[in-house]
Amino acid sequence: MAYNTGTQITEFTKLRITYTIALLAALFALSPILEDVGDFGYELFGFKIEIQLVYYILASLLGITVYLYGIELISERPFFRIKDITNFIYVMAILIIPLYVALYLATIIASLIALIISSPASLSYLTSIATAIAGVLTALASLILWRKVSRKERKSLIEKLSKEESPLLPSAKRLFKNKDYNIVVIECFRAIDLSIRKALYSKSIQFKPQISNMLSVAQEYKIISQEDREQIESIRKLRNQISHLTVSVIKEGAEEILKNSERIISSLRIDEDQAE
Repeated sequence: MAYNTGTQITEFTKLRITYTIALLAALFALSPILEDVGDFGYELFGFKIEIQLVYYILASLLGITVYLYGIELISERPFFRIKDITNFIYVMAILIIPLYVALYLATIIASLIALIISSPASLSYLTSIATAIAGVLTALASLILWRKVSRKERKSLIEKLSKEESPLLPSAKRLFKNKDYNIVVIECFRAIDLSIRKALYSKSIQFKPQISNMLSVAQEYKIISQEDREQIESIRKLRNQISHLTVSVIKEGAEEILKNSERIISSLRIDEDQAE
C-alpha cells in the first residue's frame, strides 16, 4: 500500500501559482498598451529606464517563477533549495514595480535638493545617495517579504501534514477493535512517517523524502532516539511484509505497535510545540 511522501502541494502554494499565472495573464492583456506608453521612463546615471523594460523584467521573473513551480512539483526534495529560489524570484517579481517607482522618486528628490541648494553639479552625487537608499530599502523589503512567504509556506505545509496525520491513530484504534491488525500496522506507520516529516519541517530541517534518509536526519537532529528508530524500522519492515502479503499480524503484535506509535508521536508533538 503506497502513499505520497514526496512533494507536498499546500493551499498556499496553489494560491501563489494561481496569482502568478493571473499576473502573467494581466501582463499579456496589457501588451497592446505597451506600444503607446512603453517608451516613457526616466534617466538614471545616463541610462533611460523605460516602462517596457520593467514590463519585460516582470514578465521574465513571473515566467521563471512558474517554470520553477513546475520543477518543484516533480522534485524529489520537497523542502530543498529549489523552494527558496522560487520564493525569492517570486518576491523580486512582486517588488519590481515598487523598485521602479522608488528609483523614480529618488531621482526627483535628488533634483529638488540640488535645485534648493542651487548646486547642479551635486545632482549626480545626490542621485547616487538617493538611489542607494532606495536600493537598500528595497533589499530589506525583499528580505522581509521572502522570509514571510517562506514562513507561510512552511506553516501551510505543517497544517496540511497535521490534517493528514491526526485521524490516523484514531483510525488505527478502531481497526484494532475490529481485529484488522494488518491495517493497524499500516496506519501506525503512516502516522509516524507524517509526524516525523512535520517535526522536521517545523524546524526547517532539509531532508530527502526517502524514509531511510528522513530517519537518519531525524536521529541526527535528536528528533528521534536510536531506540525510536529501531522500533520505526521494525514497523516499517512489518508494513512492507504486509504489503507483499507475506505475514499476518496477531493481536499482541498490533497492540504493541499501537502503543509504541502513540509514544513516538507524542514525543514528536512535544518537539513541535517547543519549536514553535
